[in-house]
Amino acid sequence: MTHPALDYDLMARVATKDTSAFAALYDQLVPRVYGLCRTILQDPRYAEDAAHAAFVDVWRTAPRYDPTRASPLTWVLTIAHRRAVDQVRTLRASAHREQHTSAANHTPQVDDVTDTVPTGVERQQIRDKLATLTPLQRTIITIIYYQGHTHAEAAAILNIPLGTLKTRVHSALCRLRTTHPHETGR
Repeated sequence: MTHPALDYDLMARVATKDTSAFAALYDQLVPRVYGLCRTILQDPRYAEDAAHAAFVDVWRTAPRYDPTRASPLTWVLTIAHRRAVDQVRTLRASAHREQHTSAANHTPQVDDVTDTVPTGVERQQIRDKLATLTPLQRTIITIIYYQGHTHAEAAAILNIPLGTLKTRVHSALCRLRTTHPHETGR
């Protein structure tokens, strides 16, 4: 294991950008840092990435290390913990985006949208008007007006810039307002 006085000395030298001190500190602490990251992330590849990022942070922020607040081991493990938790959040956000993207890639059928509207003439008129839209416009209208997502959420689901989405919503709504049922393009 490490000797506490040696750790403090190494940290002081790392703060002055001493690469040999950093290498020695790394060699001493990498098993603990990697172990912590592996416990949080489970996957060895992600744990290695988080441990690497933690040591990069240690190198960059060593001059701000305050020995009166924490031991070098505690300070480094705190940084590693933050990096591992950030990685978990990033992975969850990525998985969430993928779910939304796969859901958005499903081009809704006109009937999917009109099933929420009362039957009769009104339903047929909406179906006819929606048929005049491009598939992307129908998807956008469905996500926003029938699934209840905000413009920002719809942009994230479709992976397009918010401004682009708003422009497409506007053009779809204009088309719906100006299209008469007999102009369905059939």
